[in-house]
Amino acid sequence: MMRSSALSLALGYVALGLASLVLFAAPLWYAWQVTIQEGRTEYLQIDAQRLTEVYRREGADALKSFIDTRVGMQIAGERILLLTDASLHPLAGNLQAWPAAVPATPGNYRVNLGLRDRGIEEALVHVTNLGNYNLLVGRDNALPAFGTDSPQPSPCCASPVYWSASSRAAR
Repeated sequence: MMRSSALSLALGYVALGLASLVLFAAPLWYAWQVTIQEGRTEYLQIDAQRLTEVYRREGADALKSFIDTRVGMQIAGERILLLTDASLHPLAGNLQAWPAAVPATPGNYRVNLGLRDRGIEEALVHVTNLGNYNLLVGRDNALPAFGTDSPQPSPCCASPVYWSASSRAAR
């Protein structure tokens, strides 16, 4: 009887520990996901606004060449850019056609896309109407946020390492 009671008590503590871990970690995970998603959305909106300003200042031909230049400079799939006419016929960008899953109305959408050289499981795209033109700006959700190619150490983690290395070098 004593042995069973000790085992029950130990299992109860394990269950209580796991429950408290879930109650602590779930809100943190949710907040992290929402923050990353909002940051990606804001980043796409800023990029679309930049392209809209090129269109307003210099016209559609300048925007076409600007988009083609940006597509040529980037790593394939990092950014998704597409400028189409009113009938959704592609004029510039790195997509062959307007994605069927994306409506031509302004907004943010999550879609599966097929880029020229690889498929993208899920992308976040922002659509803007520019008069008789439609602009689609997107980003592969599998890539790190905010234009980084690899995860970077945060300043709070990098600073002690840098301080430790620089203090050793100064000795």
